[in-house]
Amino acid sequence: MSQSLKAAFHVHSIHSDGIYLPSFIVRHAKALDIKILSITDHNEIRGTLSAFRLAKKYDLFYFPGIELMFRIKGRVYELLAYFYDEDSILDFYSEYRFKNGFMPHFNSVSDVINLVRKHNGAIIAPHPYGRKGIYRRNRHSQIKVDAIEIINGFTGDQRNLKAINHKREGETINIASSDMHFFIRDIARTYTEVKGEKITRKKIWDNLLSLSKDLDFIPRGDNFPQHKISIQKPLCGVSYVLSYPKLYLSYRLGKMLKKH
Repeated sequence: MSQSLKAAFHVHSIHSDGIYLPSFIVRHAKALDIKILSITDHNEIRGTLSAFRLAKKYDLFYFPGIELMFRIKGRVYELLAYFYDEDSILDFYSEYRFKNGFMPHFNSVSDVINLVRKHNGAIIAPHPYGRKGIYRRNRHSQIKVDAIEIINGFTGDQRNLKAINHKREGETINIASSDMHFFIRDIARTYTEVKGEKITRKKIWDNLLSLSKDLDFIPRGDNFPQHKISIQKPLCGVSYVLSYPKLYLSYRLGKMLKKH
């Protein structure tokens, strides 16, 4: 029997620069007919792990995820990474977190991707032509990811259009995401439709990694109205700055413990 499921692959919680508890997001995803979900906080996995443990109760296909924010030669980039189980994301995070300083620093985008691959993760390029996108100004055009976010609700028309026109050989999966921080109902406004026969969590995962190609990933919706983007951008900035002291304290505490 053919199925059609809504997926929200790019969502933020109170553990980075969102305002909602993971439990609130899981409950509302169910109410808004989202069947596939991942919370992807910036360089933080507490929210996604608590949601992962809860999602089964709500009959959701859930993948623990993280939005990686890292530096290369002083420039900040972002990638979305997903894992099949809790152990995999924990093992990855222990290697990634605070690598070469408070903000993880790598020599290249490929080094980040290789670290995700080492722990059997999947990689999506979010807002690829946005300010922290890996393809902005045609940088890193040779980089191969599992999927690209061709519609991001938080990104303007011009950058989304560049992503829509982005073509790479062998890259068959395009997704749409709300990049939800503050407007919970928008996870069902900009989403990815996953279509196929007898969809399972394992089948979704195998298709993300191109181990199988029996599901269709169809971007749906569009970016937010400009007034919502204008409201969300400064709120995200304030929210993330407020989260920095906690992250930095964790970093300093980790360094102290290593010395002892």
